[in-house]
Amino acid sequence: MLFMGLFVIWQPFMFVPILVVLASLLMHEYSHVWMALRLGFRVSHVMVHPFGAAAMVEDDGTEMVRRPKAEMAVAVAGPLMSLLCALCALLIFRAWPSVTARWAVYANVGMFLFNMLPIYPMDGGRILNGFVSWAFGRKTAFWAALAFSAAAWLAAALFFIHAGWVFGFAVMGLVAWISFVSLAKLREVVGKA
Repeated sequence: MLFMGLFVIWQPFMFVPILVVLASLLMHEYSHVWMALRLGFRVSHVMVHPFGAAAMVEDDGTEMVRRPKAEMAVAVAGPLMSLLCALCALLIFRAWPSVTARWAVYANVGMFLFNMLPIYPMDGGRILNGFVSWAFGRKTAFWAALAFSAAAWLAAALFFIHAGWVFGFAVMGLVAWISFVSLAKLREVVGKA
């Protein structure tokens, strides 16, 4: 949030688009919260940081791993909300063209695409993990999550190196680190479940 605040100070015209992105991010995360609560999980808080957000479930993840269909439902709720927000913003943009509505469309489509990457613990990785766990078992799901995450990290790193986009490479490095820590936690939870 500090980075966003500093950017707004330097670029005041970016205040509204940043609010649009923040509102989209919160709607995405709170749709995860809504689905988790509907399925009987206890959510402790939503953590917002400069690179995104995460809804935090109170247990250590064991219950989510034991219920793969519930994991898929909770994971898919956020991307569906992003698509719904993008559609609403597109309809608004068609009726009353504005930069803000355009930003809302881009922000939500971008959030959908980024979150659907099959990198654990992002939504696409959790959907994949839930499906493979439901179809083939928890241990197979762990190894599938690890393989898909590693392949996605490698593909993204090669793309960003080729494109010369250093910031994108740095962001993917951060995503890879978060993914590695989350996969280590998943392995521990799969062992307990």
